[in-house]
Amino acid sequence: QCYSQGEQWSCSDADEFCAIGRPILVEGQTIKAPLQMRSDWSPETLEGPLADQLTDEVRQALAERWIEVAMLEHSSVASFARFTLQLMNLGAPAELLAETQRAAGDEVSHAQNAFHIASTYLGEQVGPGSLPLDQVLISTDVSEIMNGLIEEACFGETLGVAEVNESISRTVDPYLRAHLT
Repeated sequence: QCYSQGEQWSCSDADEFCAIGRPILVEGQTIKAPLQMRSDWSPETLEGPLADQLTDEVRQALAERWIEVAMLEHSSVASFARFTLQLMNLGAPAELLAETQRAAGDEVSHAQNAFHIASTYLGEQVGPGSLPLDQVLISTDVSEIMNGLIEEACFGETLGVAEVNESISRTVDPYLRAHLT
């Protein structure tokens, strides 16, 4: 996971990936749903990555990584939902609310695609369970809203783009390369 120390951001472990997207955070901690066996989060019409040519060990490692990506994308939907409510509290214009809702819809699609990729590598359909929201607060303080937006959106999305760009440069599977692009 990525974290900040003052103005510097880094990953907590050099072997870990930073978060793709802007998962919802509570006191700097990512809130994620547990994994469940379910098929309704994986679009059936999509092709999939080339999994048959990989060893079981590589497939398992890729499944675990894409499950993590999917869970973070799923969590991002909640981040946008909270932000929508905060914008409404601030009296935001309709156009900004509509754009925020469209962005949340994009996160749903990103999560579905990531669950599809994870399911392909895993060999069984997976999706998210219930997102634990008991610790999620909806601040109405402008400074807190801005700080949350900077942490979740600006830093999170910037680090996510950097990770995706690096992943594109290392990916040989045409399906994954197209998906990441």
